[in-house]
Amino acid sequence: MNKYSIGNIVFKTKKACEEYTRTKIKNLGCCIIHKEHVDYIFFENLLKNHNDYDKKIGVGIDYFYIIPNPINRNYYQTMIKRLDKSIIDFSWVYCCKFKVRRIIDDLLTAMREAIKEDTIAYKKIKLNYSVIYVNLTMNYIKIIKSITISHLSET
Repeated sequence: MNKYSIGNIVFKTKKACEEYTRTKIKNLGCCIIHKEHVDYIFFENLLKNHNDYDKKIGVGIDYFYIIPNPINRNYYQTMIKRLDKSIIDFSWVYCCKFKVRRIIDDLLTAMREAIKEDTIAYKKIKLNYSVIYVNLTMNYIKIIKSITISHLSET
């Protein structure tokens, strides 16, 4: 039977690890996790499961903090403030996957990073303009917010 751990906390499955971490982050909510915080060691050990651990910690960790996810406010994002004052995010979900790094993973990461800002900008716009009204009897779509779509005429 496989065992997955974050520090001394052992889980029977990856899913159990993910659920435990999700609950912990949800219960903490938006906060700063300094070295004196009761959960600092947990987050430090969680981060050790990340394939880019060395890159993520950089010159060292000043503290962790949790913020609302900028794309979906129903979720949280985990962040690191480094000793050199730089800031970087890390995926706590990825840390619960216990994946072994492959060359293809590096390529996929590079490709994702190349389009990351454009993707985030697109998702923010899409969320802002996602409210539509469909009038089936007239067979047209009316966009509630003032967006011009080239193949539809606004009414």
